Amino acid sequence: FPMSTTSTTKGTTYSFGDAETHTVSIASSWRGKTVATEMGTQTLDVVTKDQETQSTTSASVQTQTDNTEEHQPLKAPQYDEEHLREFLLASEPLFHSILEENNRSTAFIDEEGEEDELTASVVSKRLKDRAVGEEELACTCAAWNRLGSVVAIGYAQPAEEHWWTASAKLCLWSVFTRHCDENQASMSINLQSCAMSLQFHPKEVALLAAGMMNGDVSVIDTSSGTVCATSPFAVDSHSESVTSVQWIMRGRRSLICSGSTDGHVMLWEYKDEKLTQLQRIPMEISQIPSYLRASRAVGSNVLLGVLSMETYMDLHTVYAFVGTEVGVVARVNLASTVASIDLAYKPHNGPVQGVAVTDPTKHIDTPLLCTCSADGSAHIYHHRQSSPLFVLRPSGFALLSVSFFSFRPACVIVTDAVGDVLVVDMRDNKTVEILRRSDSKSSCRVATPSSTRPTLCSGYDDGCARIWQLGTKTVTPAHDEKQIINNLCKQIFSE
Repeated sequence: FPMSTTSTTKGTTYSFGDAETHTVSIASSWRGKTVATEMGTQTLDVVTKDQETQSTTSASVQTQTDNTEEHQPLKAPQYDEEHLREFLLASEPLFHSILEENNRSTAFIDEEGEEDELTASVVSKRLKDRAVGEEELACTCAAWNRLGSVVAIGYAQPAEEHWWTASAKLCLWSVFTRHCDENQASMSINLQSCAMSLQFHPKEVALLAAGMMNGDVSVIDTSSGTVCATSPFAVDSHSESVTSVQWIMRGRRSLICSGSTDGHVMLWEYKDEKLTQLQRIPMEISQIPSYLRASRAVGSNVLLGVLSMETYMDLHTVYAFVGTEVGVVARVNLASTVASIDLAYKPHNGPVQGVAVTDPTKHIDTPLLCTCSADGSAHIYHHRQSSPLFVLRPSGFALLSVSFFSFRPACVIVTDAVGDVLVVDMRDNKTVEILRRSDSKSSCRVATPSSTRPTLCSGYDDGCARIWQLGTKTVTPAHDEKQIINNLCKQIFSE
């Protein structure tokens, strides 16, 4: 039985006998070997340094110029002042006639307008002076100057029973200037009495005639804001409100025709800052044929109070067309030796608030007369015929003012008691456009169109005034509009 022994030699293990065995080692497949390396670095210290520097740059440049020459001072040009004056006087009417002809020209009516062309009328300015608003004044009258650049508006207390103590103002606006302030008038003039009517001088741009509620007729220089002349206080002057003033040019003479509720029409001459009375015409009911008298006009010595008036002048005659308190409409020949009523027209059934006459140089060949009344009607007359050509009823309310439209021969502009401004075609009694305020229904006392621009000024009882930019629909006439009216007038006197 052999003996078991175990001996170990290098690399060999013997056990339980003499058999030679070998050991086997198996490396792990999931455990990786970790390798670590240790390193060290060393850097130098950061060195900083603050330093201020200033550097300047200079350059030396030399130039050489020619010697300067001594110039002689400029002298004012020499001209003959008398020859220059004669040239301006001779050429000014021609220039004005050409400019007015351009304004009335219809050469481009059928041409297509710009895309932004104004088809409907819009309000371009809303004028109300701060002082007017504080004192609660109402618009009483308005007028454009000859150039159509300045509008004058009269203001007064709405209640006439306080006219002798109430404040009154005259405001002027340069509405087309860049710095026009709607809440501040370009010039404000305090008046001793309320202005009831205004009209600018046809030649002198700054002169303004005004009819006052206390019976005065005044001439105001709007360039300085001073009253140049006032009618004298006399027994034969106006004793009541002057409701209308009209300039009349006879050669170089400047005359003023005034109408008053005292029943008189007066003619004044303005010269050397003085007003001299030339004529005093009583509006007696006895001068009116009985069949043309209003039903309320009774008695033989009754004076007809003048509420509205317009003058017409040609080479031989001067007429004043008068609207009265009782509805009578009459014509006064101012050129006759003894001025008096020479023609009466079919009356209205109420006070005649407005009178307008066409201008033959801007409208039709034959002058037409238009009157409006509180009875809500407007009558269009031929100035030589008593019966009206047309009777217009554009509104169901009382009409307060009327004027002809220089751009539309067949149209009139009327205002009513609810604040509307209506442009009416007299041929078919059709309203072309209604200019209406959306913020108030205050009565519109006056609507005055400019003769040089497609603009209109309307004044209201609440003290507001509106400058309307009229659209092409309103200002563009039909191609035969003027001819139709002329033919109608010729037909009347040919039959």
